[in-house]
Formats: sequence, structure tokens, C-alpha cells
Amino acid sequence: MGKLSRRKFIREAGAVAGATAIVPAVLGHDLATAKPSRSGAGPLILDGAATEPTVVSSENGLRATETALAAIGDGLGTLEGVVSGVNRVEEDPEDRTVGYGGLPNALGVVQLDSQVYHGPTRGVGAVAALEGFVHPSRVALAVMRFTDHVLLVGRGAARFASEMGFEETDLLYTCDVVTCEALSGGTAMERDVIRRFLAPLEFVALMVWWFYQSAANYDRERWWDPWRTYSVGTTVVQWGLLIVLLLLVNRWWAARVGAREGK
Repeated sequence: MGKLSRRKFIREAGAVAGATAIVPAVLGHDLATAKPSRSGAGPLILDGAATEPTVVSSENGLRATETALAAIGDGLGTLEGVVSGVNRVEEDPEDRTVGYGGLPNALGVVQLDSQVYHGPTRGVGAVAALEGFVHPSRVALAVMRFTDHVLLVGRGAARFASEMGFEETDLLYTCDVVTCEALSGGTAMERDVIRRFLAPLEFVALMVWWFYQSAANYDRERWWDPWRTYSVGTTVVQWGLLIVLLLLVNRWWAARVGAREGK
């Protein structure tokens, strides 16, 4: 099956929905008795043509759709097939959104979330903040199948995954300098230039523009008065107080982090 555009998918899905609303019985049932006329295996029949399975994903999951369609075509269930496709993304170290290549949080820990649904059985399973397991989608599937819960989080999710036999893995992906720079969207020098030069330059330009507007248009007579709402004086005082406050907080936070790391 070829790639299906979003517009074509929505158009065909709407056509199928409209057809099911018009036909006075559920597709696959006898129109007179409303009894199932098929065992439930294989594709539904619509106007004599078999409908093919369709897998939808975001751009980073296009390869996953190929894996999922191939698995479904080989006889694997739709849910298992889709999860097998998701596994391909989870195992990809170059995909920085999830799985083995997922970016760590502020504490340097990779935490993963996943959720699965199964329409025919109305089954739901999910995990959140899962640490140490590369396939959160399979753990979520196990939650749906083997527990009475819908969502497991954090340590509870990790304990469940371990008890179910999933292999624990270090998710912090290490890469060489060139690869890491390519994955992070620029070199360290480029990011340093933005932080040290461009951002301060933008701030200075904005402040100069505001000073000019204040002195030339907003409050010409008393532009120096710090008690005037739109004066240069009040802007200087307010920003000065804010900068002093930020420096004090930064010094306090740095001392606290240093003391914690020294323990």
C-alpha cells in the first residue's frame, strides 16, 4: 500500500462514516436479520472491495508505519502490529523524542510515556515517567492486558515492567561530538554565540528603542522621573531592581547546588 496523504485519509474516512450512517445495518451483518454474516476474520467488504489497513503517524514515524503495515499483513493483530512499528522509533538513537534517543529531563534522567488503545475491546493501558526501559509502548500494552489499571507511573511502572520480564536498559545515549551536534541542532560554538552575543544585543536594542519612545513621545517633559509610568527613569529603576534580584537568586542557587554536589 502506498503513502496516504492526510487529506485523502480524512476524505475516505468521512465517506466510510457516511456510508455506515446510511446503510440500515452494521457492515458485515445480514441486512434482514442483523446477524453476523462473517466470522470476524479478514477485511470488511464494502461495495465488493476489501478495505486495506491504514496506519497514521507523525513525520518521525513514517518508517514505523511501514513496519506496522508489514506486521499486520503477516497476520499479526492490529494492536500488536502498531506497537511493533512504534518499537522501531523507540529503538532509534537518532530520534530525540522518545525511546533510546529520548532527551533527558532537567535531572539528566530519561523518562518515557506511552499509551495504547484497542477499539474492539475498549482496552486502555498507559505508563508515564518510566525509567530504564526502551519500549514503553510494550509495557503499556502489558498494563492493558494483565492488570486492572489504566495508568502506571514512575517507580510503580518500572517495577511492573521488571516483574513482566522486560529488560532494563540505560537510556542515556552517548554519541560522538559530530553526531551529538547534528542531533541537537547546531554546534556548541553556535549555541554559545546566541547565548553570549545575540540575546544580549537584542535586549540592548529593545531597551534603546523603549528609551527613545519614552523620551520622544510618551513623556517628553519628565522622562527622567522614576515615578512616572512611561518614563526612562522608571524603566531604569525597575530593570535595575530586577537584575539585582536575579543576580542574588543566581548566587544563592549556585551555592545551594554546589553544597549538594559536595556532599
